[in-house]
Amino acid sequence: MGASHSGTDIAYEVAVTNPTTLCGRDCGQIPVGPESGAARVVLPIVMFVARHVITRRTPIGRKAMKETRFHGGPMLRVKRTDLQHRGVDRLLGRVSGVSGGRPLLDDGTVIDARNVIWCTGFRQVFGWIKLPVIADDGWPVEWRGVVDAAPGLFFCGLSFQYAFASMVFPGVGRDAGYVANRIDARARTETATLQVA
Repeated sequence: MGASHSGTDIAYEVAVTNPTTLCGRDCGQIPVGPESGAARVVLPIVMFVARHVITRRTPIGRKAMKETRFHGGPMLRVKRTDLQHRGVDRLLGRVSGVSGGRPLLDDGTVIDARNVIWCTGFRQVFGWIKLPVIADDGWPVEWRGVVDAAPGLFFCGLSFQYAFASMVFPGVGRDAGYVANRIDARARTETATLQVA
């Protein structure tokens, strides 16, 4: 249950040995699989768009950021057809409760499941930060991980920290590098200030 890329990957693997039902909204999919022949042509284009076009600087990126942060990203490795070939029963309803000890979807469907795997992502928890830097939507007010309202506070690993690619290796490295450079610049400035004083 949970149909972003982690949920679909798990459903695909489990379906080899067990009847599998995947519940949750369809978050979309990357057009080609990484091991397909078309990947050599299409994936570099997709990655360029994910790193340089769908960013917090563009209108399409800001829209995608909200969608990604609150509903998950698209299927990456596994595609809809892969799930169909493995016999995964795909339901778009979301789990809204329990009926007779079984998962109940928001459309009234009761899933006859012996095991349930929850792939609902994770919730960012920032309540331990006792500074006024968390917005009403629960996310820190930052730019690329740097919190201007609290000098010395940085974040790394946020979903869509700068671009759609922030959730995959080519984006994570860029995000971490940016934060590391900002920390280094801050340390150098403080050292210079101390030497002058």
